[in-house]
Amino acid sequence: MKIFPDCIPCLLKQTLTTLQFATEDTDLHIQGLKEVVRIMPSLIELPTPTHIGRVIHNLTKVITCNPDPYKKVKLEHTETALKLYPELILKLKSSTQKPLLTALKIAAAGNTIDFARGKDFDLSKELELTLNKEFKLCDYDRFINDLKKADKILYIGDNAGETVFDKVLIEEINNYRNDRNVFYAVRGLPVINDATYEDALASGISDVAEIVDSGTDAPAALLEYCTPAFHKLFNQSSLIISKGQGNYEGLSESNAPIYFLFKVKCPAIEKSLNATLGDLLFLGNPLSV
Repeated sequence: MKIFPDCIPCLLKQTLTTLQFATEDTDLHIQGLKEVVRIMPSLIELPTPTHIGRVIHNLTKVITCNPDPYKKVKLEHTETALKLYPELILKLKSSTQKPLLTALKIAAAGNTIDFARGKDFDLSKELELTLNKEFKLCDYDRFINDLKKADKILYIGDNAGETVFDKVLIEEINNYRNDRNVFYAVRGLPVINDATYEDALASGISDVAEIVDSGTDAPAALLEYCTPAFHKLFNQSSLIISKGQGNYEGLSESNAPIYFLFKVKCPAIEKSLNATLGDLLFLGNPLSV
């Protein structure tokens, strides 16, 4: 996805939020913001907002000497999500909708766990609101058709804590196919509150899928920063589920067989997809048809 003017203030806000999570030193907050503002003219020449995010978040780590500013938050929200897991299974079993469609909605509800845009966040309230929504766009029938034929499935994860909601969907995919052939990709290094191998393991993903390290230090699966092993898996996968807005931004120009599952969280996405803030989207990649 290209960079929109709306991306610039959003990225600056992300910078300040991450600096505040990393340290209480306001001098370092100002130093970090000054440096990002200084290099922003060159950053906006990068291909996508997530390319800019990669530079910004690596810069904040160096300035604050904190390699994982969101570590505590990630642990807390994985624990919170795990406590919600029985309730999520109950919602799945009691739903009058098709189980896989309900599982997709539950996974989309997990995409509300996003601290990159601020600390004021009520998880329970956000989840209840999201679970009561319908998808604005949903390529469910196409997905089912591809799922039946898929040999190898790659699920590209997003945030820590959200991984528990992904587990519900992966379990249902395994049940639907009566097999277990899903690979769950995580970030190679900490970036914002995105899930690393440690985070995915803590959420129980290894019970339903094989966890793989993409190698990237970007807030998305930017392929140029992923390992050769991940490239091979990506190219061999006959069905890919890309979770979260960041992964959409980084992979929307790919012609791979990707389904993008996320909640609309910014004006740039609104404009590019003719959607509204808060909409739930499940989009089959038009470039792969």
